[in-house]
Amino acid sequence: PPPVALEILRFGAQATLKLIGEAGLRDVPPSPDGNPIADYFGPIDDPRALAARLSQTPGVVDHGLFAPEMVSDILIANPSGIEHRKLQKGTYR
Repeated sequence: PPPVALEILRFGAQATLKLIGEAGLRDVPPSPDGNPIADYFGPIDDPRALAARLSQTPGVVDHGLFAPEMVSDILIANPSGIEHRKLQKGTYR
């Protein structure tokens, strides 16, 4: 799966990454609020549980996971272009 984007607070960024586990900083400009952007590379077996865990992690401002009922289209950028996926009743099709 593609990584999950994270915005984390500058202060304590390395400690936050350790708490998250399989994550690393992106080599990109900071967020509009001046915070670093990171990626979570671990398993996404249960997106809801992962979203809850990331939301509860000290230092995580926000993440790129959304509840399936909120999503109908997913755009994923990768080196070969843009991948477009559609969701139907919470599953990929």
